[in-house]
Amino acid sequence: MPDFKSILKESETNPYGIRTPNPTTWPQYPYNTMPRTPEQSESRYTMQCDWNQSVTMRDGVKLLLDIYRPNRPGEKFPALCSFSPYTRQLQRENNPYGQNEAGISEFWVSRGYAHVVVDVRGTNGSEGDWDWHGPEEQRDCVEVIEWVARQPWCNGNVGTMGCSYFAIAANLVASLQPPSLKAIFPYDCQTDSYRQSHYPGGIPNDGHARLWSAAVETLNFRSGRNPNTAAMKKHLRDLLALKHSLDGPHYWERSTWSRLAEIKTPAYFGCHWLFYLHLRGPFNAWMGTGNITKRMLIGPTPKPVRPFAAYHMEALRWYDHFLKGMNSGVLDGAPIHLWILGENTWRDEYEWPLARTRWTEFYLGGTAGKGTLTDTAPLEGEQTLDYRPGSDPWLWGQPHP
Repeated sequence: MPDFKSILKESETNPYGIRTPNPTTWPQYPYNTMPRTPEQSESRYTMQCDWNQSVTMRDGVKLLLDIYRPNRPGEKFPALCSFSPYTRQLQRENNPYGQNEAGISEFWVSRGYAHVVVDVRGTNGSEGDWDWHGPEEQRDCVEVIEWVARQPWCNGNVGTMGCSYFAIAANLVASLQPPSLKAIFPYDCQTDSYRQSHYPGGIPNDGHARLWSAAVETLNFRSGRNPNTAAMKKHLRDLLALKHSLDGPHYWERSTWSRLAEIKTPAYFGCHWLFYLHLRGPFNAWMGTGNITKRMLIGPTPKPVRPFAAYHMEALRWYDHFLKGMNSGVLDGAPIHLWILGENTWRDEYEWPLARTRWTEFYLGGTAGKGTLTDTAPLEGEQTLDYRPGSDPWLWGQPHP
């Protein structure tokens, strides 16, 4: 297994090494040594691109999507669907843009999977009003998955691919239980839009809101491909104006925390320790889902972070098992894989929370603008935090300096 330094060096010297059948991204497995993989899909197919395809929804609205699939007429393959408002054309770029998160088509197609990248309702070239993870968008995802399963090049088995918005869409659609959705691999996936994304601790996450809104605006408003931007402008305006400052139906219908038990699909949850926006999500999903086949990994910050290409080899083992029926070994051993910061090693666990946990009460403190976290109660008094959201250095999951 390539080590971190060699992967990092390759990514620095070869900026075009990501969108390939073997992306130069670390890590690819949540293990210290190469896992036992008796059967694995090999990279052997060339890619056929069916761009600008459309599928009609229940109300007549047409969504546009790009299909990347093995160039093997007459054969059927499982498919992975990716849903977002981030414009499907971004899938052809090596740009380390924050929204470049759908996964690597070249990796999947070469190994015998179709990859379907969808512009959700009201974004880029798709018709209708953008619903931002809302009920209409969720129903669209169900319909697209079933449409994909019926295509002559699909074997009827569908999964999902992508992180962040793509992963949130995966959890939401899985809770609706479309028959053809056989497994999901949601990475970087919050489960509570209010507490984990927009108002952590009840405080507006203004820095993220501005960065994210600017990115969505740039992708959708500057190209001229989206003739119906009114709904998107309203969502972004409401977000920046802090219109939905209290938890309520607006967030409940766009979050999976109350519906996790409705996910019956095998699920592999994941994130990295320093991505505060999504870190609580996989833990909540692990504890909130019922007696399903599930795995979880919490790892180091991938190198590079975007385009999203981390853990594709582990996801391959997952999908080879559930979408192709292969003996991939992905269900061997412990179901939880944790990267231990400081020790820089993976550790396997069988439960969460850990039964051996020693619960300790910590207190916030600090002086001269520097925060502390101690197990000793601070003296009585007040402290002031200088919060400047425009200088937020989070940069799509990068560690703070």
